[in-house]
Amino acid sequence: MIALRELALRRTADRVDTQMQDWRRAAQGGALGQPVWATRDALLACIGPGEGGEAVVRSTARLATQSDLPWHAVFVDAPAQQRVDPAARQQALRALKLAQDLGARTATPTGIGVAQALVRYAREHNLSRLVLGRRQGRRRWPWIWRPSMTERLADLTPDMDMLQVPLPKKAPGRQRAADTPARKPHWPGYAAAVAACALAALLAGALHGVLELTNIVMLFLLSVVGVALLYGRGPATLAALLGVAMFDFFFVPPRMSFNVSDVQYLITFAVMLVVALVIGQLTAGLRAQAHAATEREGRVRGLYQMARELSAALAAEQVAEIGARFLQAELGARSALLVADDANHLRLQPGASAEVDMAVAQWCFDKGEAAGRGTDTLASSAALMLPLKAPMRLRGVLAVLPTQATLLTPDQRQLLDTCASLLAISLERIHYIQVAQSTTVQMESERLRNSLLAAISHDLRTPLAAMVGLADTLALTQPALSGE
Repeated sequence: MIALRELALRRTADRVDTQMQDWRRAAQGGALGQPVWATRDALLACIGPGEGGEAVVRSTARLATQSDLPWHAVFVDAPAQQRVDPAARQQALRALKLAQDLGARTATPTGIGVAQALVRYAREHNLSRLVLGRRQGRRRWPWIWRPSMTERLADLTPDMDMLQVPLPKKAPGRQRAADTPARKPHWPGYAAAVAACALAALLAGALHGVLELTNIVMLFLLSVVGVALLYGRGPATLAALLGVAMFDFFFVPPRMSFNVSDVQYLITFAVMLVVALVIGQLTAGLRAQAHAATEREGRVRGLYQMARELSAALAAEQVAEIGARFLQAELGARSALLVADDANHLRLQPGASAEVDMAVAQWCFDKGEAAGRGTDTLASSAALMLPLKAPMRLRGVLAVLPTQATLLTPDQRQLLDTCASLLAISLERIHYIQVAQSTTVQMESERLRNSLLAAISHDLRTPLAAMVGLADTLALTQPALSGE
């Protein structure tokens, strides 16, 4: 009884928090500038790449359990994180998976800056306490001009509390995990940066007598923009440095030398380098944001197309086909749909492209929890089993077999959950369509039965009434009729 009361109170508090966040969004605009309302406290675990994310998650989960507070865990997929080793990124995704298993709400927001993305997420969800990791020991390169993540967050969040968790020291010489993809080579981008700067120098050399030095600078800046747009941050930095060096060597008098005849050209070099670096960084950041937005837009469009097709499905086989096509297009994953009958027995639908362990699928259906790959339950199974939870009851199990060996990101897991919800609702709609059709057939059968009975009774009533009337007439005849 006490547990049910606590569950009801917690659901009420969550509903109040949701309504309060809706009021905040309606009252104020701009997620980064919204102040945090002093209502119910909530925790945000800030996970970085590499080791230490698990320590932050466990500490935040412990604090949330002790104080009975909701908590979130995020890993910012910023352009700066693109230079992170794939093994470090996989460790961050494992920490997010652990946070989800411990009851956290996980996400991978994007943004040009990590600190700005964290603050935007915290203000959007009204999270008043940030939990960060603190590496033991001094930084190897204590640059004065580059503040730490804690200092940057402190400047952006004067109305929030920050808790630091000590992280273990990095283990030297740790090998890359077997399930982590190797880092892709970056030399094509740097080679393209060198080629772009050389092409700009040749073009400027051909037009040296026509163009002024200021216009030649624009050609090198244009090459930096192109390299940043196509290859990212690192090649753009190399293009900026090469552009300044080539401009000094080939075009500034005395030519074919790094010496300058006028000291004012040093200001030109400095301004050119700064402008090129800034343009390259901004272009690379916008490119990463555009790529992330394009992926999200593609997923939303795929979900919309899937929902539209499911709305016209009239059989479970069609639902299975639509779901398999969507998962193959969006995640490159094979799948299988198992639908429960009236006796709660799972039946594999035609068109399945993934092998299904029926024992794991039946456990997933009986318990109503995810099982299989990537979970803590029956993790040896090759496929991930997701229960199809409809508003009235469980309708079946969705088995997903990803082709990639790495962990699913929170966005991909949320996409799978959304797909499972759509499939469950479609199966329940089809079930009730069949129930409605069966009910309609029964009603029509009953109506036909009543019509037949009425017709038969009418046909029998007329001669019977005539015979009864004739008998009454004979009974009233005087004198009475003899039996002969």
